[in-house]
Amino acid sequence: GWCWMAITALGNYDCKLGGQIIFWDFGFAKRFPSGATINIPPRVRFSIAAIQPGEVRFQITQYMVASPTWSRWPEATHVFSTFPELFFAVP
Repeated sequence: GWCWMAITALGNYDCKLGGQIIFWDFGFAKRFPSGATINIPPRVRFSIAAIQPGEVRFQITQYMVASPTWSRWPEATHVFSTFPELFFAVP
């Protein structure tokens, strides 16, 4: 099987001056502002550029294994319901 890695940047920093995501295998960097999420294969080598003194940056990394069953999970469990379905459904 294969999987994806979701990386979410959080914090209070200037993404023009630091915190960029650097993709070593591809030879480029991209601004990665707070609140942004990117999905990449886990084998892609990356790092995050240093931020400025006094700034704060956090990162959440989630690994997602993909399979035919996983791709149908939200449909089967009704995870992505509308607001009325979610809060007013009869158990």
